[in-house]
Amino acid sequence: MQFRQIEAFRFVMITGTITGAAEIMAVSQPAASRLIGDLDASLGFILFDRVRGRLLPTEAAGRFFQGVENFMSASISLTASPNRSGLKNPPTSRSELPQPSPPISFPPPSASSKRPTRQSNWLSTASPLPRS
Repeated sequence: MQFRQIEAFRFVMITGTITGAAEIMAVSQPAASRLIGDLDASLGFILFDRVRGRLLPTEAAGRFFQGVENFMSASISLTASPNRSGLKNPPTSRSELPQPSPPISFPPPSASSKRPTRQSNWLSTASPLPRS
C-alpha cells in the first residue's frame, strides 16, 4: 500500500468520481483508476462497486475512509503545530538546549586492585578434584 493510492482513494471518496480525483491529483483518469485497483489488491477487498457506470463505495470503503480521515487529520495537526515537542517554551537556539553532564571520572586503580597474574590465579592454586 502506497500513500499515493490512499490519496487517490480519499479524493475519489470526496469527489465521487475517479475523474474528479484525477483532476485534483493532476494525473490521468486511467492512472487514478490504476491506483484504486492497486489499492484494492493491496488491501484484499473491493472499495467500490460499479453500478450503471457510477462508483459506489462498499461498506468496507466507508470504514477504511474513516481511518484514512483520522490519519490525515492527525498528521495535519502534527505538521501544523508550531511546538511539536510539547514544551511550553521550546528552545530557539542551540545554546538554550540542555547541556550534557560532564563525563564521570573514576580514580585510578590501586595496586591491590590489579588483576591477578597467572601464578596467583585461583585455578593454579586449587587442589585437584578427588577421583572416584
